[in-house]
Amino acid sequence: MPTITYRPVDVLHWFGMESRSSRRSGFHKGGQLAKKTSEQGVVQGLRLAASAAFDLTKSAAGDLVQAQAGQTEYVLHESGFEVIDLVRRIKIDYAQVQKIIAKNNDRFLVVADSSKVAIKPVAHLTAGQIRVPVGWVRNGMEVPYSTLVEELSARCTVEVTAE
Repeated sequence: MPTITYRPVDVLHWFGMESRSSRRSGFHKGGQLAKKTSEQGVVQGLRLAASAAFDLTKSAAGDLVQAQAGQTEYVLHESGFEVIDLVRRIKIDYAQVQKIIAKNNDRFLVVADSSKVAIKPVAHLTAGQIRVPVGWVRNGMEVPYSTLVEELSARCTVEVTAE
């Protein structure tokens, strides 16, 4: 059985583009701070400083989301799987998985003998009232978000149960 790798679909580059835009805006506002404060007063300067800080914070948050999503990976081997993200790497044998629980908001909890692993979407796409989780790239081909959990369920020979 070949190794299967699931990675988030590449829609998250939009976080990076928005992050760069917020960073430019924050730096521009920061550069205007002294000029605006002397021209329009301290209150207006404080507003501009707060707006610049917000833009830079938004930029940093976007960078973090993109980095975390870019490092998220599920690797399915013949006898077990690995969960890899920005800060950890967990290996679990299929035989150790006791149950897979469907939770709210498209999340799943994989309960094994020695650990628990949460599977959650890296992002959701929203159009009007419809909200769907971003899918995966499975060995180079885009697949729906649920495919990973369905394949894990089959390999672990456990049913997905609702909570």
